[in-house]
Parts: sequence; C-alpha cells; structure tokens
Amino acid sequence: MKMTRPRRRTAEPVQIKEIVADLLREAGYENAVKEQQVLTAWSEIAGAEIAKNSQPTEIRNMVCFIKVKNSVWRTQLSFFRESLVDKINAYAGKKIVTSIHFSA
Repeated sequence: MKMTRPRRRTAEPVQIKEIVADLLREAGYENAVKEQQVLTAWSEIAGAEIAKNSQPTEIRNMVCFIKVKNSVWRTQLSFFRESLVDKINAYAGKKIVTSIHFSA
C-alpha cells in the first residue's frame, strides 16, 4: 500500500463547490454534469413558451435531442436552432453542444 503525505492546509479556505468541481473534472465527469444541468434548466435557457412545448431528452456526442409537442413546433424551433445552441453553451459555460435534433 502506498503511503501519501497529508495535504498541507492553505492560508485561504476553499469552498466545497470548488473542491467538488475539481474532483469531477479530474474524474472526467465535468461535461456530464453540465449536460445534466442543461436538461434540468431548459425553461431558463429556452424561455417559458419554448419550454412549454419542448423538452430536451439527452445530450450525446455534442448533439442535444429535443422532443417537441408536434411537427409545427419542430419546424418553428428549427429556425432557432443556432440560437438555442448558443444559449445552451452559454448556460453551460463551455461548448457542450454543436447541433440540435428535434423530434415530434
């Protein structure tokens, strides 16, 4: 068993959210967490009217899959595809989506 030296205390306290963020980043889960945050904050990102008629189901391979109420909403939202990608990435604080796929 390898013995490690205990960490030295720093003069400044560190917030727990910073420690958790560092651990998630080191473990490779940072993007997964950001993706989940986007899925749960959809109404804040897209706005109430769009959120009432659509719901993202998953983000996979930088594609956000969004289920829409009907084909009319699918067509309407396709005009806002680029804007929604920008809003998602701005909310996440980094580029996690490059495209959106809408399905009715």
